[in-house]
Amino acid sequence: MRYEIDETNKILLVDIASAGPADRVLEATVDLITRRPELCSWDWIVGCEPMTDDATVQHLDELAKAWGPPPPVEAVTVFISHDRMLHLWARVLDFQFARRKPDRTRH
Repeated sequence: MRYEIDETNKILLVDIASAGPADRVLEATVDLITRRPELCSWDWIVGCEPMTDDATVQHLDELAKAWGPPPPVEAVTVFISHDRMLHLWARVLDFQFARRKPDRTRH
């Protein structure tokens, strides 16, 4: 999975589509946050094109369990995608990732 870490601004830019299927995205993301747990409290910009079609609520549940406790400050996740239904997944994230809010801006 391709990613770039902006240490100065505490932003993670990640291209989840580069990892392939949802199982691999989950594995790569859990590996990354296990090595760098502080990333869980940073803002994330997530490229999702093309969006994998095999992601499930169970994938998000496993990621949420690996995420750990809520960060002390609220963080934002921005998803970059043409998927018109992504806002529904973003709504699920509200309940699984405390103090992390998805940016629901549509362009």
